[in-house]
Amino acid sequence: MSNTKLIGIIVYASVLVLIFLFPPVDYHSYMSGPRVSFYGWMIISDVGGGTPNHNYEINITYLLVEIIIVTLIYGFYLYLTKNDK
Repeated sequence: MSNTKLIGIIVYASVLVLIFLFPPVDYHSYMSGPRVSFYGWMIISDVGGGTPNHNYEINITYLLVEIIIVTLIYGFYLYLTKNDK
Protein backbone atom coordinates (compact mmCIF):
# COMPACT_ATOMS: atom_id res chain seq x y z
CA MET A 1 0.00 0.00 0.00
CA SER A 2 1.38 3.37 -0.98
CA ASN A 3 1.71 6.36 1.31
CA THR A 4 -0.97 8.29 -0.59
CA LYS A 5 -3.54 5.53 0.00
CA LEU A 6 -2.57 5.27 3.66
CA ILE A 7 -2.97 9.03 4.07
CA GLY A 8 -6.34 8.79 2.30
CA ILE A 9 -7.53 6.08 4.70
CA ILE A 10 -6.41 8.09 7.72
CA VAL A 11 -8.14 11.26 6.47
CA TYR A 12 -11.34 9.35 5.63
CA ALA A 13 -11.45 7.66 9.04
CA SER A 14 -10.73 10.97 10.80
CA VAL A 15 -13.53 12.75 8.95
CA LEU A 16 -15.99 9.97 9.82
CA VAL A 17 -15.00 10.18 13.48
CA LEU A 18 -15.52 13.96 13.42
CA ILE A 19 -18.92 13.52 11.75
CA PHE A 20 -20.00 11.15 14.52
CA LEU A 21 -18.54 13.35 17.28
CA PHE A 22 -20.23 16.48 15.95
CA PRO A 23 -23.52 15.36 14.34
CA PRO A 24 -26.10 17.74 12.88
CA VAL A 25 -28.86 18.40 15.40
CA ASP A 26 -32.42 19.70 15.44
CA TYR A 27 -33.84 21.93 18.14
CA HIS A 28 -37.25 21.04 19.55
CA SER A 29 -39.01 23.92 21.27
CA TYR A 30 -42.01 22.87 23.31
CA MET A 31 -42.72 26.34 24.72
CA SER A 32 -44.32 27.63 21.51
CA GLY A 33 -45.74 24.35 20.26
CA PRO A 34 -44.02 21.31 18.77
CA ARG A 35 -41.70 23.14 16.37
CA VAL A 36 -38.54 21.57 14.99
CA SER A 37 -35.73 23.60 13.43
CA PHE A 38 -32.19 22.82 12.35
CA TYR A 39 -29.82 24.00 15.07
CA GLY A 40 -26.37 23.20 13.66
CA TRP A 41 -23.60 20.86 14.70
CA MET A 42 -23.08 19.98 18.33
CA ILE A 43 -20.79 17.64 20.25
CA ILE A 44 -22.45 14.27 20.75
CA SER A 45 -22.38 14.49 24.56
CA ASP A 46 -24.78 17.48 24.48
CA VAL A 47 -27.38 15.71 22.33
CA GLY A 48 -30.27 13.88 23.92
CA GLY A 49 -30.47 15.76 27.18
CA GLY A 50 -32.22 19.01 27.69
CA THR A 51 -34.43 21.02 29.94
CA PRO A 52 -38.20 20.59 30.02
CA ASN A 53 -38.49 23.56 27.64
CA HIS A 54 -36.23 22.33 24.83
CA ASN A 55 -34.45 19.28 23.53
CA TYR A 56 -31.87 18.42 20.87
CA GLU A 57 -32.08 15.48 18.50
CA ILE A 58 -29.69 14.17 15.82
CA ASN A 59 -30.88 14.98 12.30
CA ILE A 60 -30.46 11.57 10.65
CA THR A 61 -31.08 12.89 7.12
CA TYR A 62 -28.23 15.42 7.28
CA LEU A 63 -25.99 12.86 8.97
CA LEU A 64 -26.51 10.32 6.17
CA VAL A 65 -25.98 12.99 3.50
CA GLU A 66 -22.68 13.97 5.13
CA ILE A 67 -21.52 10.34 5.26
CA ILE A 68 -22.53 9.73 1.63
CA ILE A 69 -20.72 12.86 0.42
CA VAL A 70 -17.52 11.99 2.30
CA THR A 71 -17.66 8.40 1.03
CA LEU A 72 -18.16 9.54 -2.57
CA ILE A 73 -15.21 11.93 -2.29
CA TYR A 74 -13.07 9.15 -0.81
CA GLY A 75 -14.18 6.74 -3.55
CA PHE A 76 -13.25 9.31 -6.20
CA TYR A 77 -9.87 9.75 -4.49
CA LEU A 78 -9.31 5.98 -4.56
CA TYR A 79 -10.28 5.90 -8.24
CA LEU A 80 -7.75 8.62 -9.04
CA THR A 81 -4.96 6.86 -7.12
CA LYS A 82 -5.73 3.27 -8.20
CA ASN A 83 -2.54 3.00 -10.25
CA ASP A 84 -0.27 4.02 -7.34
CA LYS A 85 1.77 1.10 -6.11
